[in-house]
Amino acid sequence: MANEKQLKWEGKASAELNGPEAEQVWPLLEDFFGLHKWFPTLTTCLGVEGISGQPGCVRYCAGFKTPVDHKREQDQDQEKVNWTKQKLLSIDPAQLIFSYSIIDGNVGFNSYISTVQVVPKEGGCSVVWKYEVEPVEGWKMEDLDMFIGTGLQVMASRMEASLQLQVGPLEPEKVQVSHAIHSTDDSHRHASNFLPVILSQSFFEMVSLRNSTPTKVRAETELFSILGMLPLSNLLCIVSHPCATLHNKH
Repeated sequence: MANEKQLKWEGKASAELNGPEAEQVWPLLEDFFGLHKWFPTLTTCLGVEGISGQPGCVRYCAGFKTPVDHKREQDQDQEKVNWTKQKLLSIDPAQLIFSYSIIDGNVGFNSYISTVQVVPKEGGCSVVWKYEVEPVEGWKMEDLDMFIGTGLQVMASRMEASLQLQVGPLEPEKVQVSHAIHSTDDSHRHASNFLPVILSQSFFEMVSLRNSTPTKVRAETELFSILGMLPLSNLLCIVSHPCATLHNKH
């Protein structure tokens, strides 16, 4: 038993959200079948068993990218679609914590268990993600640390931005949205590098961009990528906001 514990990889990642309270963030994580709304590159998250948020329910997650995908693609003719099935083991809304395990998949995670908790703090909250797994073939432990750590940072940024955008209804006559995006392949390749920086700023500072310098064009391009990942309710709030006026001079 002691040897088994020594063989397991164990790690922890955390991310801070400035502004949103723990009670606001918890429902976003408690929605066990809604992980695709927040985790980067995860294209599919479907409930396959039980009711979301109740112990024993199972979600199917697919389409996510990992730090070792490029190694595997070199040995395969076609790109592999990563997938896992994850089972909710326990959940405690009072303590804002839940745990889950990976019960099936094609990424080689055996005996994987994670615990995710929202921790209140002054001026916001933090999300702590603890995990343990048997050593994964083709991975290094730092690969797993990067996969979860980076994923959690993007999740926290997306959640923070989404919650900050939950404003009340405003007068439609004040709205004027006009913008044309002109980006290069280079801006798309590097868009992910701008995400944590952009999301850490006020959304309405970003929409007030006036000059089309290369940096700001990339920033505006990424801003509209962010719009694509937000729930419809938040998009309606954005286009109803009098500050959401974009001008792009050519």
